[in-house]
Amino acid sequence: MKSYKQKLLNAFLILIGSMTVLNAANAYETVSSYEVFPETSSSLKAAKLTVDRKIPKNITPGKKYKYNLKVTNQSLYNIDHVIIEETIPENFTFIGAVPRPTTVRRNSIVWKVGMMAPRQKEIFSIEGKAVRAGKIKHEGKAIVAYDLGSMNTVMDVVSARLNLTVENPRTAIVTEIVPAKLTVSNIGTSEVVAAEIKHKFSKGLTTPDGSTTYSKYLGDIKPSDTLTVNIPIKAKARGEYKEKMVVNSKEGVKANAILKLTVGEPKLVVEADAPGRRFVGNNIMLSLKLRNAGDGEAKNTKVVMDIPSNVKFLSANEGGTLKQYNKLVWDIGTMQPDSEKKVTAILVGKRISTLSTKAVTTAKAVNPTTSQFKTNIEGIPALLVSLGDINDPVPVGGTETYVVQVDNQGSLAAKDIVIKCELNNSMKLVGIQGPTKKATLKNNILTLKPLGRLKPKDSAVWKITVKALKAGDIRFKVFTESRMLKRPVFEDESTHFYVD
Repeated sequence: MKSYKQKLLNAFLILIGSMTVLNAANAYETVSSYEVFPETSSSLKAAKLTVDRKIPKNITPGKKYKYNLKVTNQSLYNIDHVIIEETIPENFTFIGAVPRPTTVRRNSIVWKVGMMAPRQKEIFSIEGKAVRAGKIKHEGKAIVAYDLGSMNTVMDVVSARLNLTVENPRTAIVTEIVPAKLTVSNIGTSEVVAAEIKHKFSKGLTTPDGSTTYSKYLGDIKPSDTLTVNIPIKAKARGEYKEKMVVNSKEGVKANAILKLTVGEPKLVVEADAPGRRFVGNNIMLSLKLRNAGDGEAKNTKVVMDIPSNVKFLSANEGGTLKQYNKLVWDIGTMQPDSEKKVTAILVGKRISTLSTKAVTTAKAVNPTTSQFKTNIEGIPALLVSLGDINDPVPVGGTETYVVQVDNQGSLAAKDIVIKCELNNSMKLVGIQGPTKKATLKNNILTLKPLGRLKPKDSAVWKITVKALKAGDIRFKVFTESRMLKRPVFEDESTHFYVD
């Protein structure tokens, strides 16, 4: 009777396939045979070492063709001294093989593979051609020699080892969903069975749906395999967090890693400023000063200001853009803790009214802030007085007409406009035409009846006719007064009176 060692030394795997040589190459087929040590296994799945043969169904005599052998170690341990021997059929001419055989004999090809690691696969490609029509019988064997000197063995001592790493942003703000990635690797030599992750979060952290625990079944992890698990974490409160993430298995193999996270909270302080009053046509600057007084980033910071119809938008700093004709928008982005930003808008009052508007400041994880602005847009009268004569020069005894025109170039109606004319001793009042014809003359001062109201952009014209009494260069003076003016507006006109 042979010894157990001898049985192991003589154990082999034989795979036989046959084909008929036809006129043309056609499809391939795969035939498998297997053996488990020391006895043949009951199924292909249970086999430790398998050889699959892939051969063409039909070939043509004299035409080259290839076929493959795939040798697989399906076990979880090393199989030592594997030798693959392939028979060269009688009706077959061997041309070559990849990888190069260890030995090529008259009727066989031998590869000394050596040790095959768990799950290792090797492919052997053989090229040749049929000598003549008929059949070719391809067959071979795989020998497991286990020749280790005085010791023979079929198993390595194997162990399962897990490695866990965690990746995540180191900082976040309250209400934010933080992406965390856990990488689980089997760095051992045997399979990890029923691996799973279970974790209870510290107070202040939850899953996005509000759960305080997280669990994930990973299943079995083969040697050298790596799994990635994405865990979204919701930060609900400020604080420094150190979460010990653990992966366990059925056999008690485990690994852990620390997830570190600092959660802050932004706090925006907003100060609004606007002038108390401006006049129609003047620039009005509205400004907002923003400061992040919190300990977290103020992300997606934005300011939206309403632009009312009684003003016209001119410009804005910091990239402020007018949208939808009445919304001025600043997309500020992220404000770091203790940082400041000032945004301004330049508007122009279009009419006498009150500028009343608001701006809303928003940011992620910050309650919106509404700022109010109010500016009185007032008007001002701006009287332009012009004086001219019609007949200059004028002979003594003739008449001269002086034209007094008052234009309101301002934005507010002028009230109680009074025209006073100083007549020279060389002239005598003849008549008055205009919106107020009544007048009084005292000490050569002609005072016209006040004009009660002159609207913006309107004009009023008076014509005052005098008679020339004496020759000379004469001065006609006009003073215009109004309740809205702080001091009178003065004009004079020179006229030459002469003797015929």
